[in-house]
Amino acid sequence: MCAPGPRRGITHPSDGLILNSSLPVRLAHSPEQQPPSPRPQKSPAVKQDLRRNNLAALVHHLHLSGPLTRSELTARTGLNRSTVGDLVGALASVGLVRESAPLSRSRTGRPSLVVSLDNERVWVLAVELAPEAIVVARVGPGAQVLDRLFQPRNWRCHLAPAAAAAIIGNLANALTTRAPAGSRLVGTAVAVPGIVRRSDGFVHLAPNLAWHDVPFGSLVSSHLPGQPGVRLANEADLGALAECARGAAVGFRHVIYISGNAGVGAGVIVEGNLLAGRSGYAGEVGHMKVSQHGHSCRCGASGCWESEIGAAAVLRRAGRRSKDARGALAAVLADARAGDRKASEAIRETGRWIGLGTATLVNIFNPDLVVFGGALRGVFLAAEAVVMDELCRQALPQSGADTAVVVAGLGTDSVLLGAAELAFSEFLADPMTGAATGP
Repeated sequence: MCAPGPRRGITHPSDGLILNSSLPVRLAHSPEQQPPSPRPQKSPAVKQDLRRNNLAALVHHLHLSGPLTRSELTARTGLNRSTVGDLVGALASVGLVRESAPLSRSRTGRPSLVVSLDNERVWVLAVELAPEAIVVARVGPGAQVLDRLFQPRNWRCHLAPAAAAAIIGNLANALTTRAPAGSRLVGTAVAVPGIVRRSDGFVHLAPNLAWHDVPFGSLVSSHLPGQPGVRLANEADLGALAECARGAAVGFRHVIYISGNAGVGAGVIVEGNLLAGRSGYAGEVGHMKVSQHGHSCRCGASGCWESEIGAAAVLRRAGRRSKDARGALAAVLADARAGDRKASEAIRETGRWIGLGTATLVNIFNPDLVVFGGALRGVFLAAEAVVMDELCRQALPQSGADTAVVVAGLGTDSVLLGAAELAFSEFLADPMTGAATGP
């Protein structure tokens, strides 16, 4: 696989009207006599929608890019300077943004003020059901993790949905009480390693949690009374969202983010959009069959890709057992680096299966970029030569010629920060809703 070519954009068709020239056109006046058409007046509702969209655009740019000058905001939004100034003033009046003088002045004249979001004014709760722990973080704009708590768990033992919801509620309420006075929670999102119905957070199947048809969104909401609605989504989809927003996949439009911990899933980005499928359940690549005589999978089938590359597969090959999946896997990787024969063989064999399955995905989707996240991040780095050799052998040359393979740019926080992006989505669409007057 070679480095990707130039980043591509999208061209849009013209918005102009096409007239049928075969139809007769009658003019009431000649061109010289025809009076000018009056400019249509925008209704108050249209003006309000336009202002809301412009405010959202400014906050969105600050959220993704960090502090920007007024001049940069003007260039990025396409709005005029006075409009940007008015919008910034409105956001500052409720404490959502701050303005400061630039640190350096490279031009003569009055410098453009730097606008930044107040990371403590609004925040979200991001939750990850990780193999070794339930993690809850308080995250501010710009993906700044302000605080986090976690509850360890045994990844080999089943976790009852009600118990998981209660743990999330306890951790979330503890973080809320530690937040600064006057700050505001604007959303909560949970990353689930399974098939999730986004509309209501109903978990159809989470094999590695042993969950079937669980109304988990309702269970979590019951432990967070009076707080904004809870959103749930598949962990790999959220990892892909985060990597495309601010990680290794920024600027790429065809991406496969492969998340591997106890289970394996993928978030697939096509033309810049998440591939959801008919019912929103696309991306369950961990359950594609790769071996006719493979090991049993927790989904009930055998020979699944997950059963060959997940954390359990690495530990099985290395002859290890542990309650702490991440710690045990880290130990195998460390032993392999130190030259331990069995650990090294376990990593190489896992790398071969990673390359084989990834080649299938490359042949199907022809991506710009493949990103390995979660526990697969470390395994890929340790077995990169084996993975790439198998990938190059199995992938069609035409499909993989321009595909780059990298690890997650956000480290082990891709899924957690993806949950934060989902939790922020309602606020980013209308940042002034519910805003309290700033100091």
